[in-house]
Amino acid sequence: MSNINIQNAIRLVKVQFPDFNISSSESEYLNDNLTEELNMNLSYTTVFSKENINTFIIEFELNLFHETNKFTARFKMIALFETKEPINEAFEGSPFVNTNAPAIAFPFLRSFVSTITLNAGFKSVILPSINLSQK
Repeated sequence: MSNINIQNAIRLVKVQFPDFNISSSESEYLNDNLTEELNMNLSYTTVFSKENINTFIIEFELNLFHETNKFTARFKMIALFETKEPINEAFEGSPFVNTNAPAIAFPFLRSFVSTITLNAGFKSVILPSINLSQK
């Protein structure tokens, strides 16, 4: 039997949106169909802290754009996770860090994008569900 290191007491501490921007050409502000058929580029990375060995961050970058480039939106989200035990190499490469943590944080991005686009006066952008295990 291999020696498996199991982390427990992992929690999402907070989510922040340090940068986001929505823009559209002046002539298209009132076009209700502007946010339909958007192209989406989504990426995320994991950042481990050298100072606090009990935390890690998932950074999401999302870019949305319409083919005619009349609408663009860019979002950066940071999700801070905390562990009870210090993070080791085995945990850094684990499925939790690479799949589960991003899947836990993604609904916050999805909700934010939907709310912000609606409150900005555009049709609400609802991101599709994504299988992050296929990254």
